[in-house]
Amino acid sequence: MFLLCFFFGANILFAQSPYFLTYDGIPIIANLWGHEDAIYLHHDFNDLVEAGIDAAVVGNIYPNVYNAVSSKVKIIPYQHFWGARKGIAYYSERAYSVWEAEGNSNYVVNLTHKGSVIDGTVRNTNASGDTLIQGPGYYQLYNSLFDNTKVFEYTADFKLKIVHHTTPPPGGTSGNSDTVCVIYATTKYKDAANVWHHKIMGSRILFVYDFAKGYNEWHEFPITYSNTKNPIPQSFLQTKSKYDLGSGVKVWQVIPGVEFKVVWKGSSYLDLYVDKVTLHDPEGLKLYAGDDEPYDNLYSEIHNGFDGFSSTSAIVAWAPIDEPNYIDDLECVRLIDDYLYNNTTDHKRLFTAIAGCWGGIIREIPGTPFKVDEYYKRAQYHGGKINNYIYNYPYEGNTLSFWQANIGDMINNHLRLLNDRDEYFMSSVQTGKWIVDADHDELNVTPTREQFLYNINVDLLYGAKGIEMNDYYYFLNGDLTKRTSLFGVYPDNLNDTTTVRTQLWYTLKNEVSPKLKGSYGKLLKKLTETSQGYLNSTTNQKDTLNIRIIKEAGYEYDYGFFDNNTTGNEDKKYIMLASRFYNPDSPEDEEYNMVSLRYGQLSYKNWKIKNHYKGTTFYNCLSSGYLYIYDTIEKGEAALLEIMPAIKYGGQIGTDENITHNTLLTENLQINANKKIYINDSCTYTISKTITVKSGASINRIGCGNINFTGGGKIINEVWSNSLFFTVENTHPKLIWGYQTGPKTYYVYKYNGGTWALIGTVSISAGDTTHKQFFVDTDEIVSSGTYTMRYKVLQGTTYTNEVSIPIFPKENVENEKNTLIKEFGIEQNYPNPFNGTTHIKYILPANGKVSIKLYDILGKEVKNIFEGMQEQGIYEININCDNLASGMYIYRVRYNDKTQSKKMLLMK
Repeated sequence: MFLLCFFFGANILFAQSPYFLTYDGIPIIANLWGHEDAIYLHHDFNDLVEAGIDAAVVGNIYPNVYNAVSSKVKIIPYQHFWGARKGIAYYSERAYSVWEAEGNSNYVVNLTHKGSVIDGTVRNTNASGDTLIQGPGYYQLYNSLFDNTKVFEYTADFKLKIVHHTTPPPGGTSGNSDTVCVIYATTKYKDAANVWHHKIMGSRILFVYDFAKGYNEWHEFPITYSNTKNPIPQSFLQTKSKYDLGSGVKVWQVIPGVEFKVVWKGSSYLDLYVDKVTLHDPEGLKLYAGDDEPYDNLYSEIHNGFDGFSSTSAIVAWAPIDEPNYIDDLECVRLIDDYLYNNTTDHKRLFTAIAGCWGGIIREIPGTPFKVDEYYKRAQYHGGKINNYIYNYPYEGNTLSFWQANIGDMINNHLRLLNDRDEYFMSSVQTGKWIVDADHDELNVTPTREQFLYNINVDLLYGAKGIEMNDYYYFLNGDLTKRTSLFGVYPDNLNDTTTVRTQLWYTLKNEVSPKLKGSYGKLLKKLTETSQGYLNSTTNQKDTLNIRIIKEAGYEYDYGFFDNNTTGNEDKKYIMLASRFYNPDSPEDEEYNMVSLRYGQLSYKNWKIKNHYKGTTFYNCLSSGYLYIYDTIEKGEAALLEIMPAIKYGGQIGTDENITHNTLLTENLQINANKKIYINDSCTYTISKTITVKSGASINRIGCGNINFTGGGKIINEVWSNSLFFTVENTHPKLIWGYQTGPKTYYVYKYNGGTWALIGTVSISAGDTTHKQFFVDTDEIVSSGTYTMRYKVLQGTTYTNEVSIPIFPKENVENEKNTLIKEFGIEQNYPNPFNGTTHIKYILPANGKVSIKLYDILGKEVKNIFEGMQEQGIYEININCDNLASGMYIYRVRYNDKTQSKKMLLMK
């Protein structure tokens, strides 16, 4: 369904636990929330293992349930400790944030201000009554997310100073009672008529004597609100979410449009400087200040376990407060994550949910940054989990326009932001209906299989390195209008272990898990996404990153391009395409031209293509400058294409191919009938796998092109009697013939002086893995002239074909050798790469002192090969490296006062 055309012309702090960083593939996490714990008491949790779940977020559930889950999968605890005990969830909800007046790179959202700026601070010269500084106008939590009886006690510390602008008025100390400014903590909200209202939550008048301990010195002035002394009226609050847990209580309330203000009172002789406002609650301040109490509690939870829970060995990360939707807790999240990393032997981290929070914004003022921006600036966090759902959120409706709007919100307000900031973020996908109430009508939908698959695939396309099922369980209480998910359990009879596996559960088990744990997930885990885009139904062609994408009308796709930073994979290309879940069904009897690639700078013509999503491999070659790939992508599904040159990574040669630089074959290769490979002059083709040469196909050299064998590399010809060809090794003809299995002896003949003479034998014993199938005639030197020597090889009773090799006549050989030894020089070792033993050749133009040594890549000498006097001539020396580890080495030849070096690669 696609046509793509290619036109070629710090180190980061990862706050993700080692288990997820080192997982080979894309891990799958199940979200098991704790307020349903009673329904799991007699469940065996074998379905977690069957579905391929790797780890589970386990909420405040009973100890025996917790221990049962931890015996099946890894655990991410989320413990509230109802009552007096405090732990990670409690402290990660505390408040500590800094609002800079003058701007700071760590805090994107700053307080807005009037007046001029001097030395990075705000200096007042305005009229009396002016609001010198205000903002940011964002939401604050009023009460705890997991305990609606706990109300936050906020303190805003204003950091200010005054400086004499002119001489103070006469009268001694009479100026001490002059008013400098008024500081406020306020809330701002719109009523039903869309009219803004402002309410004061706390205020304080500041006089000159409040700064008496020193002019031109910073002072902090606190305003405390939300406590018994200065409570916030309920009329100030808004309910952004309500979860009916059987009591009907609205537990998620916020203070809207919170602003901090400094109002100038017009002193004629003072300047007022504003630095920042620091907001905190008492517990957040303790955490930030490093007091013992919070860190003792954290240590107890991490190292001593928690009451009644016996298994802590399965813990791979810890969950903080669910969806820390408010900027004020981000510094506390960072501090806890740092503490976990530094106080656990395997450096566990937090598994934090970064919810977009009401369209992604963190305050009501239009045009302000997204919460995700603030999260990464303030928490300096990497490895977070984004919660994003696309079916009826945030826009309600079951039509194409609503689906497109919701996908756009998920991508632009969630995935792109994470993609830009976090190389190892994870993504949570919706698996069913959630609780249905007045505030959550938009989540009253169970995803279809196609929606479920698309949500996962588009997350991976934007770089997600883990997928969470949210929620995994639900309870069957006869009312499926309120809750659905992947797996159902019956609460009415706790002894009834009957279970319900939904269709999506089978999709997870049979489709998603094998892919994420197979080559699809393993490859995506290693790749780094470079760019993404979208093709709508009416845009049938798009140019991006020197790539032209052409698709069939009526289909919509998301596309992404990836890099593999592993050395040696530079010639591979990676493309991912995700078919949107509302696309038409693909015709069953028709294939579409899905991808077309044009390579302008690369000379490869034959390509191997792996579709890791389908687990298929196919081979194509350039036709009229284009590479065509035929395949289909069903709606909701994806294609992850790894496109690589066959001459390096195996496959098939369907059109003649040129090898233009030293190349190592790493997978099996087939040269199709009547097709040819040409090894260009001075290039070496190293074969570590099997090349199968079909009838009429051949391998040829241009000039002094050569072939080396390493490991189990071999060439098998479909027609052995027509398998002999030659390359050039150190100016000598190198005869190569088709390999045959079993113990064999090959007899090499040369037509010399009118008769065929046996010049050598090559024997292969039983169990021989070196696959010897070549012979170098060191008595001859290859030339470009017309004088030729004929060769053939006998095995058993069958001869190969004859080859005629242009060589120097005998009378010219010595002249040629004399020509060759006019200057000192060394040649590339052969074979290279090599396994154990290799050879180097060097030329001495006159007698002299010679030293040959081998060094590792860091310059450390590892072998002294030769030292002594040698006469003029051409020398070849054997190097045995059986005692050395695989890797790159440097051999250095010193001749009198001259030195030459070359690199060689040992591959065991």
